[in-house]
Amino acid sequence: MKTFIWQITLIVMLMLCVGIGYAEILFHDDFERQEIDRAQWAPQVSWGLKENDTRHDVLDRRVLDVWGGGAGLTLTDFPEEFDSYADFNAK
Repeated sequence: MKTFIWQITLIVMLMLCVGIGYAEILFHDDFERQEIDRAQWAPQVSWGLKENDTRHDVLDRRVLDVWGGGAGLTLTDFPEEFDSYADFNAK
């Protein structure tokens, strides 16, 4: 009986770990190599570069600042909750 409970606990823990750790890449462009899918980007006048005041570990010294949100994404079924990180080589 103890083995059965241990096996069930292990299966439940594995299911939770897989469910929590799932993520999907919606799009990926390499700006440094100029491999950009221009159909997915619609730059606006309000876009600009600014200094990274928050010193986020993932981002570099300068970040893309987008006023008004949206960031020119053209996906129709965009998820409500997402993380977006972009690394630009601004010179």
